[in-house]
Amino acid sequence: MVHLMKPVTIERSKMGSFIEELSKHYDVIGPKSKRVGNDFYFDRIDSADELALEYGNTILPPKKYLLPACETLLRFEKGRPTPQYPVFERKQVIFGIRPCDLTSFLYLDLVYTSHRTDPRYRLRRENLLTIVIGCRKMCEGGFCASMGSGPRPKGGFDLLLTEMGKKYLVEAGSEQGAGLLALAVTAPATPRELARKKRIVSDLAMRGRREFDARGLPGLINDGLDNKVWAEIGEKCLDCGQCAMVCPTCFCFDIRDKMEPSLDRGERCRTWDVCLLAEFSGVAMGGNFRRERKDRLRQFQAHNLGYSQEQFGSPKCVGCGRCIRVCPVHIDIRETVNQLRRGAR
Repeated sequence: MVHLMKPVTIERSKMGSFIEELSKHYDVIGPKSKRVGNDFYFDRIDSADELALEYGNTILPPKKYLLPACETLLRFEKGRPTPQYPVFERKQVIFGIRPCDLTSFLYLDLVYTSHRTDPRYRLRRENLLTIVIGCRKMCEGGFCASMGSGPRPKGGFDLLLTEMGKKYLVEAGSEQGAGLLALAVTAPATPRELARKKRIVSDLAMRGRREFDARGLPGLINDGLDNKVWAEIGEKCLDCGQCAMVCPTCFCFDIRDKMEPSLDRGERCRTWDVCLLAEFSGVAMGGNFRRERKDRLRQFQAHNLGYSQEQFGSPKCVGCGRCIRVCPVHIDIRETVNQLRRGAR
């Protein structure tokens, strides 16, 4: 983390005015509550009253602001293509994302900028500032502490907020983040407040690590590719793909061309795709590299837990627990690991 300034505090009662000031200079995105039920989603914030910081996690991750579900890459007219790129009149600030989702951004950075840079992703990333709010409790199905992505991020944020009753302790992780604090009413954090914050993070991390043992996952996955567990959970899987759709680090996509009836004009789009679906691994002449559900489910879970570390040097799974919460037949990626460990003994 970049130590650009000493930690400060913001009174909870002053947070609304801070957000209002941010809105004058940036497009602010944050968690909002749905009118029905207890679900939350990320959307544009027009008023501080819309921001719902007391949320467990959203169903859909905020990766949509880096990788839209459907994106026009180019438009063409009479054979002449015109590439399309995102345009930003103002930078965006995503306010209140959880550490696991910040970690997913850092992983996507590796995917889209480490080997061959995707220009559209780069433009969105350069125009997005992150204000992270640390967790005070483990969310349903969450195991971020085991995966090293929470309850406090190691770095990569612009601002980090820790909720402490009537105050938020705020740390800057970048020059841009430190600049944002010029819009807020702050006070220097006291040694007592810093010590309290350290205890909050330490206690939560200890509880989270007891829930799931994530040590040695790449080797465990590679050694267990033929384990019977894949057939067992494959029998349960409905092939719906919800787990991959809500995964904050899944980056598979399809390219589709849309033509007008005249065939004179059209556009090429990039859309989210899911490796759990049978057609994803289909090839010409009816071939399919993963015809069985167990093979597709193994690909999703093994990529998240093992292959990604060989591919990018970082785990793909950030322990957000979304795949666990949305699965209609209660498949739990942690239990897969537990079964593989039992089989390895």
